[in-house]
Amino acid sequence: MNRITCIPLLALTLAACQDATGPQGVERTPPSPLFSLAAGTETPITTDPADQYAPAISGDRIVWTDSRNGNGDIYMFDLATGIETRITTDPALQANPDIAGDRIVWTDLRNGSPYSFWGDIYMYDLATGIETRITTDPALQRNPAISGDRIVWEDWRNWPAHSYWGDIYMYDLATGIETRITTDPASQFDAAIAGDRIVWQDRRMRDDDIYMYDLATGIETRITTHPWGQGAPRISGDRIVWQDNRNGPFDIYMHDLATGAETRITMDPKVAEPDISGDRIVWTDYRNGTFDIYMFDLATGTETQITTDPAAQRDPAISGDRIVWWDSRNGNRDIYMYELVLEPAEAIQAIADRVDAYQIDRSIKNQGIAESLRAFLRQAEDALGRGDTDKAVRSLNKFIDQVGKKIPSHITPAAGQTLIDAAQAVIDQLTS
Repeated sequence: MNRITCIPLLALTLAACQDATGPQGVERTPPSPLFSLAAGTETPITTDPADQYAPAISGDRIVWTDSRNGNGDIYMFDLATGIETRITTDPALQANPDIAGDRIVWTDLRNGSPYSFWGDIYMYDLATGIETRITTDPALQRNPAISGDRIVWEDWRNWPAHSYWGDIYMYDLATGIETRITTDPASQFDAAIAGDRIVWQDRRMRDDDIYMYDLATGIETRITTHPWGQGAPRISGDRIVWQDNRNGPFDIYMHDLATGAETRITMDPKVAEPDISGDRIVWTDYRNGTFDIYMFDLATGTETQITTDPAAQRDPAISGDRIVWWDSRNGNRDIYMYELVLEPAEAIQAIADRVDAYQIDRSIKNQGIAESLRAFLRQAEDALGRGDTDKAVRSLNKFIDQVGKKIPSHITPAAGQTLIDAAQAVIDQLTS
């Protein structure tokens, strides 16, 4: 494990940058990004000599497909406890998991479809220890994704066997209702979901486009209209990313639902397999003659190379500050993780950015309190610049004390705890 001594971001997220220049509905090419090699901690999650692949992550939990038992099973590693758990034990193939909170979903072949790649969607609830079969139709259901109570997948029940056409379906765990999301006779597949919004790859216009359905409004929207192919969409909040071959080999593009702006994220057209979490986009990149993991931070405009090992690293997934992927450096495929970190001065600035954001959304209800918090942070940053670590720590402790006194009267408990945890992380690093 390679460790660089810096400050973990923890729950703190940099304030989102606003796209003030890109016109709505028009592609905007970002300025040449800053570039750096990531500072952080890389950790091998699996060490078994069999193949582990198709990782997904939610908070402290990582899931993947694991072939150590001769078939494919779903395994999980909990970063908080350090415990690895085998989730499935059926001798059939279970693969392509996703996770949200306590719930894990996957494609499962245990019910004896005559076609070896056909299956059902299953779920395991970590809170209850109960495994549930989500789909029972004899046709193919595969590649599930989950967000909260909702599971989406690609479903072939409306077409004859061997026809490569699917629809997107959804199951709501809160209501017990299954819903067909797409009805167009062309193929829809590779679905992802975040909250009320479902995105997928769609072939109704003959080329591949990205479409979205909003469960809150009941409206379906075509996101991309370029005549070349767009695929593999992922969504986080208002932002949708995908791989796009309009410039030749694939680039990564993004559409912001809040602004209507489309942005080209990568300038090197040898990329694929994007994922997004908040301000951060990750993908597989071949610019160096081998497969690496890269990241772009929308808040800072910085592109970062995450992996440098000459073996292949592919299929990244991201949740907050953590990136996971499968890695062939040991001769098989293992799951690795990278945790992003900040230097102390950068972490203090990130806390200040969050104070600004909390003042805007009224999590900090008084301008004077926000100003006093920023003053403590400026004092800490100035002290660090002079090399006075003791004064920086005193200023951060005053910041924590002020935040604590104003919860819940002037600062919401959730916002206050985030600020306290972030400041304490800086103190811990400075005093270690």
